[in-house]
Amino acid sequence: MHTNVVSSIENYLAAHRKEAAFELKLKAIQKNAFSFFRGTCHLYYQYLQQHPYVLPKSPLTWLCGDLHIENFGTYKAANGITYFDINDFDEGTQGPLLIDIARLLTSLEIALEQLDVSAVTIKKHLQYFLQAYSTHITAGKATDIEANTASGVVDDLLEQVAKRSEEKFVATRVQATKKGWQLLYHEKCWPLEPAEKKKYKAAFGKWVSSFFTNKYELVDVGYRIAGTGSLGVPRYLLLLKHSKKEQLMLLDAKLAVEPASYMAISHQIAADNHAERIAITQFRMQHEVPNLLTAATVAKQHFVIKKLQPSTDKLDWEQLVTDAKKMKECVHYIAITTANAQLRSSGRAGAATADELAQFASQNHWHKQLLTTVQVLANNVHANYAAFKKSR
Repeated sequence: MHTNVVSSIENYLAAHRKEAAFELKLKAIQKNAFSFFRGTCHLYYQYLQQHPYVLPKSPLTWLCGDLHIENFGTYKAANGITYFDINDFDEGTQGPLLIDIARLLTSLEIALEQLDVSAVTIKKHLQYFLQAYSTHITAGKATDIEANTASGVVDDLLEQVAKRSEEKFVATRVQATKKGWQLLYHEKCWPLEPAEKKKYKAAFGKWVSSFFTNKYELVDVGYRIAGTGSLGVPRYLLLLKHSKKEQLMLLDAKLAVEPASYMAISHQIAADNHAERIAITQFRMQHEVPNLLTAATVAKQHFVIKKLQPSTDKLDWEQLVTDAKKMKECVHYIAITTANAQLRSSGRAGAATADELAQFASQNHWHKQLLTTVQVLANNVHANYAAFKKSR
């Protein structure tokens, strides 16, 4: 694998991306081993495809598909409440439960190694995760994590979002001109070429008029640069204006593509397209979905569209490792959040029931093999990263 990693990355990641965005993607994954891990999810599934028995046998569940420590965060839902939950489902599908758990624990292992945490301490955090996860699954009841139920660091994150003004947030990304409201272009939002802008402004404009029943109109569209895993995949920032008052709204529209998880998972959920697949998974695994989340077909392409929210409201692991109590608290939160998502979606479309999940979680014989596999996966990431970095 290590000798072919460069061609594998370039061939896989070049698909769907503009050349300039592709170069940004390559630059992003060069930063460190954790960024490399985040940005090369397909290598994880290639490894599972080549080593189908590396993980202990586990029940069929709904999967985030790219579960790692930075795919947990806060957001406002349509009901106005701010939640802490898994927040990225581009790779979402169904598959063996431990596919998500192994990827999450591998991410924690690599991130903590990078922050100079000792191997002994890392192992304790991984073991504690499995303990907290198994206890919550065995209890058999999904809970939601919001201001009334959270504490500590997570509660602080929730408060930050709850206090944020949407109007002020939007104001940082737009400008008033003689021609009307326009997007501010910068490193995270690029202008489109004239022909491309004409095409997508007309196509998204038609969708906006239909979806909002003419209450909003599309006034500008730009190319959005965000994320690490999906960095460079066509993603548009839509600026909308209310038809009767000076009220602006920003929407994020991301192209849905075939997930890397299909390399190793033969079971595929019933969905008309990949945007529907993502939306279905998210609706089933989250307590409440982000505001305006929907799957849409625009210009004969399939997009996941939702209201734009800040991407900064995530756990700061670099600070957490300096405080043992806070670190343990956050490992606990990502453990129960993972368990919650699996419990909510249990029994849906052939997935294991809550009772079946509880039976599996109550038996800890798979813990030792899983932790050994996580170490193998982490070592593989480091080897691949070294090969990739050497080639650059």
